[in-house]
Amino acid sequence: MKSKAKANAVVMEEQYKKDCKNLSPTALAKKYKLSYDSWRSVKQRAKKSGIYLDQKLGNFNDFLFWLGPRKAKDFTLDRIDPKGSYSPENCRWANKQTQTLNRTNSIKIQFNDEQLPLKIVAARLGVSPDVLYKRKSQGWTDREIVSGKRSGATLAKVQDWPWPDDREMEWERVYREEKGEDETREAFLWRISKRMLDIVAGQMNYFREREEKLTPEFELKHATAVRLFRYAKERIEARRNWRERLFSDLL
Repeated sequence: MKSKAKANAVVMEEQYKKDCKNLSPTALAKKYKLSYDSWRSVKQRAKKSGIYLDQKLGNFNDFLFWLGPRKAKDFTLDRIDPKGSYSPENCRWANKQTQTLNRTNSIKIQFNDEQLPLKIVAARLGVSPDVLYKRKSQGWTDREIVSGKRSGATLAKVQDWPWPDDREMEWERVYREEKGEDETREAFLWRISKRMLDIVAGQMNYFREREEKLTPEFELKHATAVRLFRYAKERIEARRNWRERLFSDLL
């Protein structure tokens, strides 16, 4: 029975790889709709949050070839390292249980003067890891996550945030989830905008080396990256000038 299932898996693998080579993009998207929907979601997430999307996953044909078909509706794309990129090496199809285990092992929370994995903190509190993860994703502080009560400071727009005006809340949530140790908001904005610009610059060289015409999708991506980089630079320079004036007034 096991050998038969294994044989079927091999046949399926050979089939989708053949389809990647032989079917048109429209036919491929229609046949592997679940996988196609996931691919579109990944591209949107990468674009909005600045997470690097490997060129190998840039179009659906390559995405399917590298990662294979989505097994079922309860499977979604999971980054093995939640802080890593979308790449063949860091992505897999996983169900909710596997993804919960992955993210709760990687996310750490301050608990009784210790930095512990979210899963362990959940076990000590006697609650589901999903409960703590939801609080974390909503911007709760570690103290609030552990106590289960908000201190009254909800995730509301703060005038002093450096984020672009149209996506303050989204940027703030990503910042709280992915910031480095002691990394300020301005430093985070600069790092992400610089990374996005470096990525599109590398992709631009890829097009030029092959003398290929830029796609409308890439031109939009490039314009967005340049605009964000300029915005970040202006914000940081404005903040620096403000601090210099403040320091001067204090002297």
